[in-house]
Amino acid sequence: MKSHLVLKTVTDLQDGIYSKLNNFSQSNKIAGRFFSIPISILDVVLDTLKTPLAAIEFVAMVAINLIGAAFSNKYTLKDALAHTEWALTGIACTPVKLVMAPIKIAFQFFAILVNPEKVQSINYFKPTFQS
Repeated sequence: MKSHLVLKTVTDLQDGIYSKLNNFSQSNKIAGRFFSIPISILDVVLDTLKTPLAAIEFVAMVAINLIGAAFSNKYTLKDALAHTEWALTGIACTPVKLVMAPIKIAFQFFAILVNPEKVQSINYFKPTFQS
């Protein structure tokens, strides 16, 4: 059994924050720029916390899959191994995310200042600005 509840929830929250900023900035471009510091900090904090929280979720999924594998075909040892790898990866990359956080905050701050109407989350799978 696989789960990515934390990753999906935090990503949806980040998308919601930027959607509201974009909508607000359509009518209040200058005022939207004033929110650049708190929104960039909030975005990077969420992005940084996403990894260790997901690692905790993955550790729980390891236990569920290991115990459940004895009782049901829905739970597999293969899923337990995958969640173990994801949990260890998340734990290992958390210090790097903490070191990168100030740089990411500065980047998002300036991205919001440039175009608050189209800026998106610091998520690396999305472009900085909507097309």
